[in-house]
Amino acid sequence: GIPREMSVCAHPLSSCPDSLFISFVPFFCFILCGISQKMPLFVPTNLSGHDGDSTEYRERAKQGLIIEHIGVMLDQEVTSYPCCANYTKNDGAQPGSTTRGIDEDWRRRICEWCFEVSDHFDCRREVVFLTMSSLDRFVSYNVQSGITISRKMFQLAAVSCIYIASKIESGRNGKENGISLLTLQQLSRGLFCPNKVEKMEQEILSVLSWRVNPPTSNHFISRFMHLFPRSGHQGDVPENSKVLIYNIARYLCEISIMVSYLFIESKPSVVAVASLLYAIEYSDTAPELHDVYEAFMENISQATNICTDASDVQEVYTILKRECPTISMDEFEVDELCDEMSDFGIGNASPSCVSKAA
Repeated sequence: GIPREMSVCAHPLSSCPDSLFISFVPFFCFILCGISQKMPLFVPTNLSGHDGDSTEYRERAKQGLIIEHIGVMLDQEVTSYPCCANYTKNDGAQPGSTTRGIDEDWRRRICEWCFEVSDHFDCRREVVFLTMSSLDRFVSYNVQSGITISRKMFQLAAVSCIYIASKIESGRNGKENGISLLTLQQLSRGLFCPNKVEKMEQEILSVLSWRVNPPTSNHFISRFMHLFPRSGHQGDVPENSKVLIYNIARYLCEISIMVSYLFIESKPSVVAVASLLYAIEYSDTAPELHDVYEAFMENISQATNICTDASDVQEVYTILKRECPTISMDEFEVDELCDEMSDFGIGNASPSCVSKAA
């Protein structure tokens, strides 16, 4: 499975030094790149029908803000974080190849390692989304530029990317630091010293122009859940059903990270829509709620201009069903749905450990 020299289990957190040197991505990175998550939005002024019902007005205003935010994210995924060339299709077998053995399987193993690191240090799974986004775009840029990428360089870039991602997430959550350089050196079994990781970090930030905080499919899922029809519209979806749909869709987004076509060549918004389609199909056992779910997906289509029957959505949907034909419901805890779905936390079930057996 995971490259032996990058195993996590051999290095428990308790063995790490108490005093660890860490460098931080300057704060302007969050201002420059974090707009998709934190950009302030104005309350829409065209909300007609404000007749004193403050609760309804607030709900309509809130939904207006969500739709605005989705619009910003849609713009970012096209202008600032466009899909890049899939470097795994050029795995070194062809003459003149600039990648050496970096195929779909090798990328998946590195991705699984990232999940292990994230879980080991109790980081949010968003760290893996950010890590693989930066890694894929960095490697794709180099391959397109004719620069040779070896497996060792790919591993070093992965270590540096998870270092960057952990700092972004720790800053977002108000923590003091991310995963330290010395800890990462231990996790790589001494393969990469802190100086190498820092040097690669600077190279990655330069190549990506500090764009290391993209809107992810998970962010879209969180925003889309606000677009469920308001209470009383054609029947109400039980709260625990919404939570189940939310958790399954997030899990499917995690699955998408490990499939290069879904994560490198597909837009996060499209993956999010396809994931919700599959999640609703898998969890829907109440025929009387069919119209409500249709209205929900129609609200998403209106907010994103993404049709659920579009070819790209259906292709992603088909791949997700192939990658995850069955889902173990025991892995999903149905807790109370938080009022603000802007919490980007991911559950503890890793795509590599959830059973596919019915």
